[in-house]
Amino acid sequence: MSLMLLSVALGAMAQLLWKIEAPGARPSYLLGTCHFVDVAYADSISGFDDAFAACDTLYTEIGIPDAVAMQSSMMELAQRLMAEPPLGDKLTVATADALCDYILQHNGGDSATIAADIRQLNLVGLLMKYPSANVMADLQSGFQVEMPMDLGLVNYARYLGMEELPLEGLDYQLNLLGEFVSNNVEEAFKGMMEGNQQDDARRLIADYKSAELDRLHSQFEQYRGLKNIEELVEGRNRAWVDRLAPSLRSGALFVAVGAGHLPGDQGLISLLRLAGFTVEPV
Repeated sequence: MSLMLLSVALGAMAQLLWKIEAPGARPSYLLGTCHFVDVAYADSISGFDDAFAACDTLYTEIGIPDAVAMQSSMMELAQRLMAEPPLGDKLTVATADALCDYILQHNGGDSATIAADIRQLNLVGLLMKYPSANVMADLQSGFQVEMPMDLGLVNYARYLGMEELPLEGLDYQLNLLGEFVSNNVEEAFKGMMEGNQQDDARRLIADYKSAELDRLHSQFEQYRGLKNIEELVEGRNRAWVDRLAPSLRSGALFVAVGAGHLPGDQGLISLLRLAGFTVEPV
């Protein structure tokens, strides 16, 4: 009996699409997306087409920001990061030495000059001078997709004439991500040099396509010790539920956010249930 109940519980979490219900309201839906997966994958998610067509409004994390606003926000973030302290104040001696060897191997140059730059330049300055030290370069080149899920769903919503709204502002998200990167540069460089980021991305994509929300949550738990991680994930979950709750009581919303935001005690599924909604897998 225990084994049967366990398998039922695990099976229920192996879902990407969830129905949200409130008394007297039309059903709403919650979809876990993945930034490394093309929007075409949504066609393989059982029930997606009917759920999307049944809704009037699409909520995504930031929607599609205006191009001018996006450029302005990115410039403001870059200026802020350019004013950050030098990496010599943020990296341990061991990590700085390892980073020097890594850049020397991948970029060439003089080791004494590279070591001095690591001590004196901040993150932006180092990446501008040594592109091989870009901790996101491998992910950007190895996991690009033709149309990311969130962007593709917004385009689909516009085609259907649905209203599309963001859950948070672009400036807020960029500032939060910038703060996270700034406060965790040591761990980011370690992961790049150890090759963890490519492996983590492959594992994330595999778990996502298997709809293994519990495994995605366990990946998040590995990083719980990082600075700002709770604010980056769980704090945003709580803010999103507060924003969505009034509209969910009327229904017909389609909410599409990164799948890592769905599971866990502070995930959207649990928080929506605590807010009085019935949330069940489609």
